[in-house]
Amino acid sequence: MTKIIACFCTVLLLAACGSSQNAAPSVAVVDISPAFFNYTSSAVLSAAKAGLPFWVGTIGNEWADFGFQSQDEVAFAQLGGPYPVFVLKNAGKSNQSIAATDQWEFPVTANDQYRCMLTMDKINGEWVTASIGSAGYAKALQTTENTHPGLSIKNKAILRVFGFSCGYYDILAINLSDPQPSFLMVGSATSFVNKLPQYAAWVNTDPVPVLTLDDLYTIFSKM
Repeated sequence: MTKIIACFCTVLLLAACGSSQNAAPSVAVVDISPAFFNYTSSAVLSAAKAGLPFWVGTIGNEWADFGFQSQDEVAFAQLGGPYPVFVLKNAGKSNQSIAATDQWEFPVTANDQYRCMLTMDKINGEWVTASIGSAGYAKALQTTENTHPGLSIKNKAILRVFGFSCGYYDILAINLSDPQPSFLMVGSATSFVNKLPQYAAWVNTDPVPVLTLDDLYTIFSKM
């Protein structure tokens, strides 16, 4: 369940960054520097901290729908490290590029576990808490990172890909400010990429392998 001001249609695909490739990427990363991810004293973090108590207070008896183990656990809710949202522009075309948006997703945690997500959006120049919810989404994000402990996880983000019948797909991206970031499809993404013969082996692979920008381009250009 999601309590929301700005409504979004979400079908979750996750990916995580890791390896690189010698060939020049077919997807360009636009103006993403490591400094972008220095959020510790940022306005978005301040707004998220200010907005969290209100949204947690709306959960009430629906705590299970928001991923919490008990109503008492809701009282220990706090913010985890955020995921800025980026978009893949021109999905499926030769001039695809990755660019920043004015949206961030914060995990709401309890007992060191992601329980749900707090969505931040910039409206009229001000950061506001737009929604809370997406418990399954939050669990999938944490599971993705935990099942690949060998990855150097820094500068993580969500890559949002529009242009599909569902509205968009969300992909977990890590090390996005690197010259050639890479990605990791998991969960529902397995059935998605299995439509392409070269990725059919993923179904029986655990954990699933990382992808490069070129792999990402290939997948979406075939859809």
